[in-house]
Amino acid sequence: VDELNALIQKKEEELTESKSAQMNRSNVKLCEDFLHGRCGKGVTCTDSHTLQSLVAHLEQWIEEQMRVNSRETLTITDEFGPAAWEALVDIARKVDFTALVLRTVDRDALLIISKAISEGQFEAVTFLDLSKNGICEVFPRGTLKLAKALSLSDTITELSIGYNALGVSGSLALCQAVAAKGMITSLNLSGNGIVSNDPGFLH
Repeated sequence: VDELNALIQKKEEELTESKSAQMNRSNVKLCEDFLHGRCGKGVTCTDSHTLQSLVAHLEQWIEEQMRVNSRETLTITDEFGPAAWEALVDIARKVDFTALVLRTVDRDALLIISKAISEGQFEAVTFLDLSKNGICEVFPRGTLKLAKALSLSDTITELSIGYNALGVSGSLALCQAVAAKGMITSLNLSGNGIVSNDPGFLH
């Protein structure tokens, strides 16, 4: 039994180390492949690609995004690692924008975004666009996480979540969540495999 427990503990440690290394690779890729050369103020990373250098890049990148979009819309179409998503949320909540458009949402991103929404970190955001992310394909339980978050939001009034393979059950869960709160006045569920006379909605 002791040998088995030791083997299990070793395996858990290896998995934790592997996940940490993967997250670091995500940050390095973000710094090297995406943000280098795109920052207007000449910030460069150290060899270690620390979280501080990542945050510096993200701050400048968000500022550029807001300038291009007349300081109203923040659009993210590039892939980010978990640490970058957390840093981005922390920075973004300090910036006034009313529309948030996300196109590369994976499991980690959805969990982080849902948590931010439920905690009211996007105080000025009224429009959320999560279309074309295949949410139920990459994270089947993600719809429930998002639905719960939206049921707690006091600011989001427009939601676009088309083409995410939600199906009837996922779409219904979202509808029930937003109906309970009563904040959503515009909801786009197109491309999720449902039709207007689907029995799941006829009650």
